[in-house]
Amino acid sequence: MDERFKTSQQQNLPSPTNLVNHKVIPGEIVLDSPVDSHDNRAKRRLELERLKQDLADGFLTEEEFEGERQKIFKKYPL
Repeated sequence: MDERFKTSQQQNLPSPTNLVNHKVIPGEIVLDSPVDSHDNRAKRRLELERLKQDLADGFLTEEEFEGERQKIFKKYPL
């Protein structure tokens, strides 16, 4: 029984080399690669994108945006 379960599990998973060609099914959970904990550029980019969205949504003034932007640059040096 265990062997049959393992075999059916393996048939449902795409091989790592086939992930590029794997079609996403609506409602399917897709695991994405996590951001490398040492990658300050990616972290900085993510925080800046959120900050820009807050500015666009009117949650921040230009002055607040600039201050927060400088904090992000200090927090994640390249």
